[in-house]
Amino acid sequence: MNILVVDESKTVREALIRYLEIEKYFDIVFEVDMVEEAKRIVQSIKVEVVLLDIQLHDQSGLELVNYCNNSYHKPTVILCSNYGMPQYKNVYEKLSINHFFDKSSEQSELKRFIKKLALDNKNSLKHAVS
Repeated sequence: MNILVVDESKTVREALIRYLEIEKYFDIVFEVDMVEEAKRIVQSIKVEVVLLDIQLHDQSGLELVNYCNNSYHKPTVILCSNYGMPQYKNVYEKLSINHFFDKSSEQSELKRFIKKLALDNKNSLKHAVS
């Protein structure tokens, strides 16, 4: 199972990866800071999970959501941002964002969710092989 972490700050990407123990749960961890780079990865490699922020160097991360929703593999999209106000959440629902976590206050919840997502995937693969 592969994950793509998209955030404009390398420090934030590295901290998220360490804190969430992503490398422990995923086979390959990609990290980029721009939408166009992320699109190239989603287009060329099967990425099951995309963890992204809204504010990116080249475009809004919401542009990547539309791209992912129309891609062949259609990864699970997790928005991790500081834009958690109710008026934004309505926009996220309309864009078919699978999950939203507030970057400043819901990191523990995000960590539990990432772990559950990865473990559920491993268990479903185990049952498919049995």
